[in-house]
Amino acid sequence: MSWRSDKKRHSLSGSGVKTRKNISVVSYVSPTCGACKRLDPHLSALERRGIPVKRVDITERKHLSGIRYTPTVDVYRGKKRIDRIVGYSPDIEKRIEGLTSPKSKRKKPKRDKLRKYVFNTKSNESIQKTGCIGCSTAHLATVSGSLNEAIRFAMAGGIKHPEVVRRLHIALEEIAIMERIDLSPEAIQNSPPKEQKLIRKFQPKIRQLRQHISEIKTVDDLERTATEARHLSEEIYKARLYL
Repeated sequence: MSWRSDKKRHSLSGSGVKTRKNISVVSYVSPTCGACKRLDPHLSALERRGIPVKRVDITERKHLSGIRYTPTVDVYRGKKRIDRIVGYSPDIEKRIEGLTSPKSKRKKPKRDKLRKYVFNTKSNESIQKTGCIGCSTAHLATVSGSLNEAIRFAMAGGIKHPEVVRRLHIALEEIAIMERIDLSPEAIQNSPPKEQKLIRKFQPKIRQLRQHISEIKTVDDLERTATEARHLSEEIYKARLYL
């Protein structure tokens, strides 16, 4: 299923739509986000079960506040947000289905080798940490795609073109969320030994890529860094196949 966004401004009130147990979902995404594309079939499955899902393209909403990473999924009961899920979560369907009862309470999740929940007691939000390698591969594919798009705009309008700056920012944010969540010390520690070895092998190259992106000054720099990102993404993907 192809990724898509709803271009109309989202609204959770006055829509006239009867939601299942009054639950609705708003998903913040971007066209170049690989994790967003992986998440979309899960959101479509929720729609088939009667839960409305609104997809918001953050590249078309410059003034959105509080959305730093994609995908970010907000779950509402009526007009009240009751949950926020940041990053790709393969268990998102079960998690949202568990909230369809008006009296449902979030149970403390069990920890396992691959995933943990980190709870923010002040904001009552949670971030689910998933397996490192799969999501990291998706993030790097997004970085590569963003840099390639930046080249297209740079050829037409120069390295300071607003769309070039925006896509460089997207690339840096993808690496930031990858390092903060998917490649955090906790996530690495809870990964299988073979994955840990693979992650530590590529971590220096990922840091180097982030540094090179932040140092882009010319179109030539951009082209070299885009090639580096593509090769790194392909290299990690191939190494993952042999795990």
